[in-house]
This record gives sequence, structure tokens and C-alpha cells, in this order.
Amino acid sequence: MQVEVLFFGRPRELAGTSREVVAVEEGTRLKGLFESLSTRYGEAFANELRRIEGLIVFVNGRDYKTLGGLDALLSESDTVAILPVVTGG
Repeated sequence: MQVEVLFFGRPRELAGTSREVVAVEEGTRLKGLFESLSTRYGEAFANELRRIEGLIVFVNGRDYKTLGGLDALLSESDTVAILPVVTGG
């Protein structure tokens, strides 16, 4: 199945792209997608994902935490957005 991944900010810089369609196996969870992306984009990208508290992750526009966190089950044609937390004042 295919999942669309949108990258913003630092994750986009590390991935070198703002969007990618990723083929994953049926039954893949968000954690598995992150592992696949880490393999594809390298250690710096993997380190960024490990600091999940510094990221906002949406699956189809919904916060991943409300869907089961990293155990959220992905489905065909889901859109996963990965963006940094923006702070300021």
C-alpha cells in the first residue's frame, strides 16, 4: 500500500524533499513508517524522529497521539505530515 508523507521545516531539510509517496506493507504502524524513513534518509533524520516531543505529526489531519501514538495503524492513501514544533513570542 502507499502512504503520502509531507515534510516541513528541519525534517524537510534532512529528507531533501517536501513530499514523498512511500510503499509500506499492509498493517504497518506509524513506528514502522518512521523506521523505513530513518533507513532511507539516514542517521540525522532518524535522530530528528527520535525526538518526537519536538515534532508535530498528523495522520490525515489528526494528531497521531489521538490515533494510538506510534502504534497508530496506517491505511492505504493515508497522509502523514511531519513538522517541527514552532515556538516564539
